[in-house]
Amino acid sequence: MPRSPLPTRRALVEAAEQLFAEGGVGATTIAAVTRAAGQRNKSAVAFHYGNKEGLVRAVLEKHQRRIDRRRVELLDSGAGFVEALIVPLAERLDDPDGGGAYLRIQAEMSARRGPVSDNSRPGVQRLLDLPESPKDQNLAALLVSLVFHGLSDFELRVPDFTLEDRMVFTETLKQAVARMLDA
Repeated sequence: MPRSPLPTRRALVEAAEQLFAEGGVGATTIAAVTRAAGQRNKSAVAFHYGNKEGLVRAVLEKHQRRIDRRRVELLDSGAGFVEALIVPLAERLDDPDGGGAYLRIQAEMSARRGPVSDNSRPGVQRLLDLPESPKDQNLAALLVSLVFHGLSDFELRVPDFTLEDRMVFTETLKQAVARMLDA
């Protein structure tokens, strides 16, 4: 019976998540991820994810499903779009399974253009019901960047934050985004 690929895939994603968050996606090599994941096969990333971009997608998707579920939950309960945009991301700060790393990676990716970084923008455009015009794409990109940078900066600068600290910061971020959208 063949061995399951899941432990290897999980080890690669966890190692990549940590290394991408610490050193940046661009500066982290596939070889470093393979070593950190305890893999002797230098082609493990290529075999399981195709390339570095595929590995980055896997790291982001690990969190995206939970974020999407939480957004649906909030919207179904009558929450507004700003709350549905920000609260699921702010809750990643409390996630010991790489939540802070996810926010730091997304903060870096929000400053880039390309297939990986664009994975957040369409969701924001749908959530805010924005048309696909360049002006609205720029607004969505700015909002995504503001939210991810704000949350990742909060986590880095206030490492021993309390739930109350997070909630106060989240409320401030929601107000800032709401004002941007009103302008």
